Amino acid sequence: MYAELEQYKEKYAFLALEHEKLKKKYRRTKGAANTYQHMLFGRSPEKSSPEEAVPEKTETGAADTDTTPKTGRKRGAKPGHKGHGRKIPENLPVVYRTIEVPEENRFCSICGQECEVVPLTENSSEIDVEIKMCQVVTVRQRVKRTCDCEEAGPRFITAPKPPKAIPKSKFSHNLLALFIVLKFMFPVPVNRILDLLGLQGETISAGSVSGAFRKCLELFEPLYQALAEESRREKRWNAMKQAG
Repeated sequence: MYAELEQYKEKYAFLALEHEKLKKKYRRTKGAANTYQHMLFGRSPEKSSPEEAVPEKTETGAADTDTTPKTGRKRGAKPGHKGHGRKIPENLPVVYRTIEVPEENRFCSICGQECEVVPLTENSSEIDVEIKMCQVVTVRQRVKRTCDCEEAGPRFITAPKPPKAIPKSKFSHNLLALFIVLKFMFPVPVNRILDLLGLQGETISAGSVSGAFRKCLELFEPLYQALAEESRREKRWNAMKQAG
């Protein structure tokens, strides 16, 4: 009886020691996890200059602990800065717009003689964007064989159809790409996208767009699987913590 009791005491002491070790290990692991979580998802304060980080010393040698905010150099350009000018990106496509002299200014106000157009013009540039819907009519050319070769195949030959992501879809590649980018890269609701396009007076049903998304899902499935396989081969994964 006493021998069995001693065994239980030794076992209890061993378990108590292991419990303390596990508690210490848990605290270290939790602290490291909190540190990594703060590094990945915590808010980083704005960088401060070394002059702002080190407290100034007064004449007595003690550090000045006055918490009154000091007015430092403000962000942005200084007053009087010449700026960057009207710099236009060089890789933009150029669209020329010609403005003619009004009819009432094309004649002399005294004698009424018509003015002569000269090659000298005044030019200016600006950055513009054009978002408009249009109907694209695809005209497929047909040719006719003029020879009498019977084994050459059909007499009329038609140009091939242009490639389409969704067969027989009424949406072009450009419009589908616009829908996908606005919806999934910049999470804009479909109704807002259609309202933006509807400012021109034309309407597209949300059901048609949803149906196009469902058909595009089959095209993106291989890409998703390839990305998943590539991610699994990486040694480190980036995970986002979402509030439940």
